[in-house]
Amino acid sequence: MPNGTANRSACIVAVMVNDNDDLRSASRGLKDAVAALSKALGQTLGEAGAEARREIADELTQASRELSRELGDAAAELSGRASARAAKAERTRADLVEAARRVFAAQGYEGASVADLAAAAGYTKGALYANFASKEDLFVEVARQLEARGEGVDDGVAPSEATLDDILLALEVYLFALRHPTARPELRELVARAHVALAREARRLRTGHEGEPEPEDLDIALGLAAVHNYCAILSPLLPGFDVDGAAARLRDRIVGGDAPSSSTRPTR
Repeated sequence: MPNGTANRSACIVAVMVNDNDDLRSASRGLKDAVAALSKALGQTLGEAGAEARREIADELTQASRELSRELGDAAAELSGRASARAAKAERTRADLVEAARRVFAAQGYEGASVADLAAAAGYTKGALYANFASKEDLFVEVARQLEARGEGVDDGVAPSEATLDDILLALEVYLFALRHPTARPELRELVARAHVALAREARRLRTGHEGEPEPEDLDIALGLAAVHNYCAILSPLLPGFDVDGAAARLRDRIVGGDAPSSSTRPTR
């Protein structure tokens, strides 16, 4: 009788693990199985002799070991599936952000629909909303990654090296911040970090040393950003004009200090 109860209890737990794929359900199954075994043991001990009691104890120990192994296997399987699901969700999110970069650059925030964004990434609108609360939420994430990578019109790259998508997307961030006051606090913080990073570069160019920017460096950073922004926009529109050379010469005039002249560097 106890052996049959143990087998039935073990089967209950195994079915729960396979059908529900839920470790907590399996744990409840183990608790129920132990309770059933204990009840059967109590009923039998009153009728059985010493030898029978030893057999029952051995069967109970064996059943517990089997249940523990099954639970361990179930836990490992659940952990592996959870990791796979997390990796898939991360890939989906990355795909959506990368596609959004292209769509927002090509169509602008206002011109891009949720359907456009999802289709460009190869997913449904439901997948997009499962990862981002709204189109605005997705755009802010694109802006975060743009700032984190140090990309955009304030990144110090030669104007002609900026791709059209880089230029349009960076400008779209500024336009979005102006048009959407509710998003300004976070975008203001992103823009401020980018400006401080450019001011650090201004300090290095001005003094030849690394360090935190001084007020003068913050002023210089505004001039550098203005030159870079405008030159990056003009570069594809004035193919016969040495935009990079002009930007370098203007940079030297704005920075001054001990920075080596860049006007003598070859331009493309």
